[in-house]
Amino acid sequence: MFHLDHDELFLPPPHGLQAHFQHLEAGNCRLCLYQNFEAAPQSHTLTPFLDVSYFKVPSGRVSKTPLGAAGMEFWAQRTKAHNYFLYYDNGKSAVKIPAQGVASRRSEDIAPTSVHVLYPPNNFKARACTVKRVKSAKQKGLQEMNLTWMKACHDEIVVGAKVLHYPATHFERLWRKYHHLGNFPAVRFGGELVVPASFHLEARDEYLKYSDKTTQQEKLKELLERAAFLSDEEVQSQLETGSVVSIDTVRESLRQGVWIPPRQLRPSLFSLLQRRPSKEAMERMQRMRRMPAEVLFEAVGLLKMESLDQGLQKVVEQLETRGWAACHLGLHGCLDARYGLEASQLKPKMSKGATVIENRVVDPTESPNALRGDWTLFMQEQGLTGPKGPAPTLTMLESALTDLGMQLDPRLRRSRLQLRITERCDGMLACYEEGGAYSAHLDNADGDGRVDGRVLTMVMYLNQNWDRRAGGELAIFEPEKGELGDEQVEGKLTWLKWYMVSPEANTLVLLLADRVLHEVRSAYAERYALSMWFCGQHAEYGGS
Repeated sequence: MFHLDHDELFLPPPHGLQAHFQHLEAGNCRLCLYQNFEAAPQSHTLTPFLDVSYFKVPSGRVSKTPLGAAGMEFWAQRTKAHNYFLYYDNGKSAVKIPAQGVASRRSEDIAPTSVHVLYPPNNFKARACTVKRVKSAKQKGLQEMNLTWMKACHDEIVVGAKVLHYPATHFERLWRKYHHLGNFPAVRFGGELVVPASFHLEARDEYLKYSDKTTQQEKLKELLERAAFLSDEEVQSQLETGSVVSIDTVRESLRQGVWIPPRQLRPSLFSLLQRRPSKEAMERMQRMRRMPAEVLFEAVGLLKMESLDQGLQKVVEQLETRGWAACHLGLHGCLDARYGLEASQLKPKMSKGATVIENRVVDPTESPNALRGDWTLFMQEQGLTGPKGPAPTLTMLESALTDLGMQLDPRLRRSRLQLRITERCDGMLACYEEGGAYSAHLDNADGDGRVDGRVLTMVMYLNQNWDRRAGGELAIFEPEKGELGDEQVEGKLTWLKWYMVSPEANTLVLLLADRVLHEVRSAYAERYALSMWFCGQHAEYGGS
């Protein structure tokens, strides 16, 4: 760990500090920004590094779900300014300074003179930035700066690092802060920046209301407890919403006197790519047995069950044990014709489906294993929202699938999968023309270039009175043992099967987007489907 300031620590990722820096240098990375997690104490403490293990997640990483919104609202209601973080809502950062160009490579030669100021030695040759460039950038505006050197890296060895901020954990320290600052102005930089309404100003005003130290401390104590502290019940509820995460590495390391690394809760990019079968393995898989898939709730439909809770729990159990589930949704029969008609009327707006691998649209000739023959459009991108648009039934269906995904969220968190849904993607309408197919693939084979890539796929079929002789099945690959990418799975052909789902109207398929291999078999009639993806991460990951 690095001690950045009296109330800040730098926490390296699970791989460790040395591996983290080696990874950055190998990628020629000269600047790395880290997200800020703000302490959420349960009681007053003067030794927060030893005692605090709950932290608020950066606001941009709180799940964009009803539960996530409830977590943000919980914190907003606790201050007059409706703050989420008490300080530095835009986060904090730590910068690793490379030693290149320094005559002597000893670390003290380039150590900062304070936590906020760095004075490099005279013989330091800074290649990235000069005072002149900084001044000109300030004059021209950030939008004109050349930032082509910046690049995103979503590998766990980088994104697993955090800045832990402990700004307010004891009323006496809070009093000392505002006793020192006094009646400071609500402007900065000579009046160019007005400090907005915030907990910072609220605490200043509370201090200034009273003249004696005892009353000031009592009032600041009440303010701090109301704004920042959590009871045991509130800890549990905010862990549920995802606004708070448990990070106990610091506490346990200091108590035991030995480094206790954080748990690795996110698969590495390498392990994700291992799940993509080789060309030879794919050829072997294509020779495996194919059998009809079980469709749940075929007699009644998921939405018409006496207990929707029981139905959703059954779906989660299937996802836990098999990685996928197919079910009859149970929409009213009159809707089948309506959404099928709307889909066919939208066909002129569709464009050829594109394959994306490692954040790059792939030329089909480059990747024969990823060939696809569909035409697609994205609902919101095309303005297909609300009941008054050209496709009201499809927009209603997209909304219903979104609601199902959000209802699955708490159940997935409590399941063995321990998945937290963070947001949904735009719905995709797809059409396969006669002869169209999509070769075997994982929807999310590389993490999607983000911390919380797609983890759950929903596909709703829109084909009324589908003739099964027309093909077009969704074929789902399922090993009876192990997981895709395991050597023993590819080596024992008798363990492998494909399960076939006919694309009939009212059939809904759910599958784990980053784990389940599937393909669309050639269709000999126009075949329509509405697909939804939900992004997510391990329930305890904390959005780093």
